[in-house]
Amino acid sequence: MEAQGLSKWFYLGIVGIVIGIVMIVRARGDNKSKAMENGYLLFILGCVGIVSEFTDFATVLLLFIAVSGVVLLLDKLIWSKSRSDTQMKPHYVHYSREFFPVVLAVWVLRAFLFEAYQIPSSSMRPDLTVGDFILVSKFNYGLRMPITNRVVIPINKVERGDIVVFQDQTKPNRDLIKRVVGLPGDTITYVDKRLRINGQNLSYQNDGSYDYTEAGPNGDVMIHNQRLIENLTGVKHPIIVWDQVPPVILEMVQDFPGKENCQYNDEGFTCHVPDGHYFMMGDNRYESADSRFWGFVPADHIVGKAVFICQNPAFDRVFFSQLIGIQQQEQMQWPYHWLDLASMYWALTVKRTIEDHQLFPEKIILSKNEIAKHYGLATEPHPHRAINGVNHLITCYEAVLGCTLSAAG
Repeated sequence: MEAQGLSKWFYLGIVGIVIGIVMIVRARGDNKSKAMENGYLLFILGCVGIVSEFTDFATVLLLFIAVSGVVLLLDKLIWSKSRSDTQMKPHYVHYSREFFPVVLAVWVLRAFLFEAYQIPSSSMRPDLTVGDFILVSKFNYGLRMPITNRVVIPINKVERGDIVVFQDQTKPNRDLIKRVVGLPGDTITYVDKRLRINGQNLSYQNDGSYDYTEAGPNGDVMIHNQRLIENLTGVKHPIIVWDQVPPVILEMVQDFPGKENCQYNDEGFTCHVPDGHYFMMGDNRYESADSRFWGFVPADHIVGKAVFICQNPAFDRVFFSQLIGIQQQEQMQWPYHWLDLASMYWALTVKRTIEDHQLFPEKIILSKNEIAKHYGLATEPHPHRAINGVNHLITCYEAVLGCTLSAAG
């Protein structure tokens, strides 16, 4: 096993603790209270940095809740009785009282309701690209116990075609996002880059090509792929494949629990999904490390279902600034600060609602295609193809702003 060093957050945590202790001990004079507050804050942040090196963020929040809760309980039962009415509460009690309800609310939200993620890789292209944001429902499949992640109150079943977030089995404290391909009891066959489920061949429709750039050791590399529409037993979605690589690279297949249920060869593989497990694959079949290589995903590893997806607004802002310079942006005096399409449309909708003395709409959909429909424009043809996406984005900007734009040379 390759040894991995500690991250920068661990060492920054140590620095924060040391500086915090020094500030607390050396607090003097009129600025004593402020210095101690800053010292305690650095100490707390340092502890968070160190603990997060060895566990996930949810556990860090839970530990913080436990420690601050104990401090508040001790203060109420013991410390406050020996403190006079004019005597100030210690800073650690003050911080515990301030942070406890906030951290508790964040922990409940992340543990039981929703959590936001950002796509880190290209394994789910073409639908999900690097930098896109997704909102994951923690309760879609049922109410889960924190830490153990076991469902105590089931709600919906995991279905084929669902895009889910789950705990990585090969690296602790890391989550992955893939599409559910196989359910418990299914037999999955993948030959010639085509899926067969329980003996039934899936249907595929050619949808042209799909090209994108990927960072390489010697700079950006253009990747050329074939784009297909896969009908996953009723769920149609785009995938991309590359003819120059095999369906599965045998050298990358690891030893995993239940591997005896799989047979691999140069043409592909067949796997029988065990009870209580799922078979996951990325939509970018060439660039996805998934169940083909590290095996089945236990049910208690599933974190939640992706229920809302939006593209990275940073791309829109940079792209728009290339169309219109900063000085021209300032002269137009738009009633918003963000320059991505969704924020512009949102701000203008709010502005027009107020000016027209209308009730605010109950629901505003901020996807590019829905914004296009609002202005009577066609939706983007062949989504995630670069030139189509650029031209369609310019058209949407022109409709929202009411002016003509032209791409910079």
